[in-house]
Amino acid sequence: MRNKLVYFSILLYGIIIIQTTLLDYIRVYNVKPNLVLIFIICIALIRGGLEGAFFGLTAGLLQDILTGNNIGPYALMGFLVGFSLGDFNKRFYKDNFFACAIITFIVSLIYESVFFIPSFSFYNLELILAIFKSDILVETVYNVVMSVPIYILTLKINNTIDIKEKTVNKY
Repeated sequence: MRNKLVYFSILLYGIIIIQTTLLDYIRVYNVKPNLVLIFIICIALIRGGLEGAFFGLTAGLLQDILTGNNIGPYALMGFLVGFSLGDFNKRFYKDNFFACAIITFIVSLIYESVFFIPSFSFYNLELILAIFKSDILVETVYNVVMSVPIYILTLKINNTIDIKEKTVNKY
């Protein structure tokens, strides 16, 4: 368990560095993917609700600190995403990348809507629809595309750690 925590923390740190630096130069329609959200989804789907909630809370707190706004919104959403998706890891085959992509699409759509739409006035429906088309939908599709390689990487690291732990526990 401790090895998984170390490896996934290093991976989370790398993902946060990539999201805050490199992805500013790789924007599609002036939108960049939310790699932290994708990582929370992958951890929750592979490891379960408890570890998903822990990593969601940790990743959300780091994201809150980096954005510099309020501490709490990303941590709360990360915790909720990690905890609620943890139940899915028992219901689907872990090597199914298509299920990860579908879940990433749904969660990204809800996640981004929760953060973007309340910040704009509700009486202007055209503005909300324009933001939905230009920002939320583009970021959701971008998240789906990026979720497959991140899921594959996370799954390989998880399987490698599981194999090492089984051989160590064998003796």
